[in-house]
Amino acid sequence: MDGLERLNYDHVDEMKTPFGAGTMIVSSTKLEPEVIEGNESIEYRSISGLSVGALILGILSSLALVHIVLWVIPVLALILGGVALRHARRTESGGEWVAGSAICLALFFGIWGVSQLFFADWILMAKARKVGDAWMKLIENGKLKQAHQWTLTPSSRVLDLTLLELYYEGNNDGTKSYVKFLEKGEMVTLSSLPTGTTIQFRSFDEWLKNGNQDLARIRYTVHMPDSEREVVIAILREREQESHNIQWRIMAVESPGEAGTEGTT
Repeated sequence: MDGLERLNYDHVDEMKTPFGAGTMIVSSTKLEPEVIEGNESIEYRSISGLSVGALILGILSSLALVHIVLWVIPVLALILGGVALRHARRTESGGEWVAGSAICLALFFGIWGVSQLFFADWILMAKARKVGDAWMKLIENGKLKQAHQWTLTPSSRVLDLTLLELYYEGNNDGTKSYVKFLEKGEMVTLSSLPTGTTIQFRSFDEWLKNGNQDLARIRYTVHMPDSEREVVIAILREREQESHNIQWRIMAVESPGEAGTEGTT
């Protein structure tokens, strides 16, 4: 073509036009639709109702921290979560991660609830043991009036030891209570221990719970120079309703055969 720069195409056809000689440039390049490899249809898979129910129970498993009766919730969440997980895998439906989350929540709150209960009991037993050991030390050292104070209600106790003798000298009710204390049960023996006597902790016999009150029965062995005997002291732990303070009180001193027969009021 004169005066025209020839373009480089993949393919050029020359042909006459009705208006004279000329060249029509026609590209033979073909446009083909793009083929997307691995093209698959996207399908929505709904979450099964079992998985949703298990997740709800998993969340409600936190109530296991409130009361021992509610431990049943994480157990049900575990069971339903396992069933939902198997169903999701078998049917290839959605919800595996939901069921798995439900199982994790149930395990977390379930283990937390159980450990919280036993850990709390362990702490209370340790404190009861500390109170019992301190009280038996008073008995061992012959400080019977201080030991008697622990059998009174917290509001009736003399906190200042310098006023202790005055309390018993000028208080007929206090003196009567003290005499009665020395003449009751195992205190007859414990109030007149020979020199060289030692008292050692042996075991927890019982731990009873009743609302704001807990009662521990702790066994001790009294080692005297010529013999030994066992005694059980009943220790009451009580939470005051107004102040919520924890108070401890010695309720009874018993022989092992009598333990549990003494009232705690």
